Amino acid sequence: MKFISRNIAELKGNWKMGIGFLIILLLSQYLLQYKDSTWPKLYILIAAAALLILLSFSRLNESKQIARNTFLLIAIMGSLNSLIFPVNGNLDEYSHYYHALNLADGELTKRVSQQNFREVSPDYQAISSVPMKKLDGLATNLYNKEFINIRHVPSDYRSELLDISETLANPAYIPSALGISLGRQISDRVAVSYYLGRIGNVLFYAFLAWLAVRVSRYYKIQLFLTSTLPFTLWISAGYTYDNLYYGLTLLLFAQFTNLIKDNNKITIKKIVAYCVTCLGLVFCKAPMLVLIFLPVFIPSKRWETRKNFYSYLLLSFFTLLTSSLWIFREKISMLITPQTAQASLSSIESTTEISRTSYFLDNIGYTIEVFLRSILEIPKNIIEFIEMPQIDIMSTGVLRNVNSISYILLIILASFLLKIVLDKKMILWSLILFLTITLGTIYAISGDTRVFNIGDLHVSGVQGRYHFYLMAFLPLYIKSFTERTSFRNENIAQFLNEEQITNFIVKSVFVITVLNSCIAIYGFL
Repeated sequence: MKFISRNIAELKGNWKMGIGFLIILLLSQYLLQYKDSTWPKLYILIAAAALLILLSFSRLNESKQIARNTFLLIAIMGSLNSLIFPVNGNLDEYSHYYHALNLADGELTKRVSQQNFREVSPDYQAISSVPMKKLDGLATNLYNKEFINIRHVPSDYRSELLDISETLANPAYIPSALGISLGRQISDRVAVSYYLGRIGNVLFYAFLAWLAVRVSRYYKIQLFLTSTLPFTLWISAGYTYDNLYYGLTLLLFAQFTNLIKDNNKITIKKIVAYCVTCLGLVFCKAPMLVLIFLPVFIPSKRWETRKNFYSYLLLSFFTLLTSSLWIFREKISMLITPQTAQASLSSIESTTEISRTSYFLDNIGYTIEVFLRSILEIPKNIIEFIEMPQIDIMSTGVLRNVNSISYILLIILASFLLKIVLDKKMILWSLILFLTITLGTIYAISGDTRVFNIGDLHVSGVQGRYHFYLMAFLPLYIKSFTERTSFRNENIAQFLNEEQITNFIVKSVFVITVLNSCIAIYGFL
């Protein structure tokens, strides 16, 4: 009873914000200058319920409740986004759905290629047949009766359809697979399992973000701000493994800032936790494994013993060695199992990769120019994802300005609350590591013929979302820069205290998140 009365009191205390959210919900469609007005009652009702729950359970005026607010904002608004997002509307969602379905069928290994999976899984075939907004101009959503009426049919893994060597399924898809499995238990409608698979992704990301903020002692509000960037909520709202990348990156930086600032010395236990977190990145964004070396230049006085530092280096290299088993799992599988059609396909892919690598090495001048152009394009790519996080919605100038300007102001404001200043050696080392990650990412993406072919002037597929680690680290750079200039924390602290700034950032992020979701309700129809 006390729990209920507490949340009712919170809702009453947030009545002004509630009115503001209602206005945003009803009028945000008029920010879309290319669509006639429409009133999708079902989505408006669902959104209103989500906002009501959000305002009831959040603690917007309690600066100590950042972790709680992080989880609730991501879980509730991310789940709403998963219902708003058209079917197959996320980045490469069709491919990610294949992996999630394979796991949901209880297959711990991959035995069927994506091409043949249509014949194995009637659910996959049905989802692939519905209209796609990007290709057909028609959005498949809760209003599409054909989609809603699709019934689940068990997959048939007949031997004649198994066309690849067995390799372990990617555990990054477990949250989605669990959601799909739960949906099948609740209803035989594929739509139920499809949306619950998406929501499983969102909830897992919300948990990792909550854990990162909870673990962090010196970087809470900065992690909150980064974890709730609109594009993270939208990408995590579909079938993807980027949610794992975002969550683990947040958790890494929570641990890293604790390592460099905590009063307690760095112990073996802390080292193991950091390396295990890094190991998880191999399942989603392998180049990010380089972050394992971020603590190398932490001052020696922070280590409990010199032996602990050497243990960290040894464990780091062991982690990289272990991760290589996953990276090269298909080649390893081909060595220990009979070759199949996929083996020859892998051979072709391997030959293509060798040819690309050889070309880059044989044409150093061209390679330098390609990589340089791609690197210099990164700021633009990041800004684009911040400005317009919803995939395939036509740009609206107001939303672009709100997202970009508010992010810049809030990230600067959050940096003033930091009590961590990186020394020059750590700044230089982090920049070297980030450059290494960037080069690795560019090289990896250059293997995708959809975005790059030999002779192109730059690699166009290096999207802003790949540089989430840089955005998560940005407050540390800003803080370190301002501390080396005449502008200090005291210039702003004399006007506002830390609690006021924290609450302002939290409320601002809530408003921005709601605005992005409400616009998408109308934009995705």
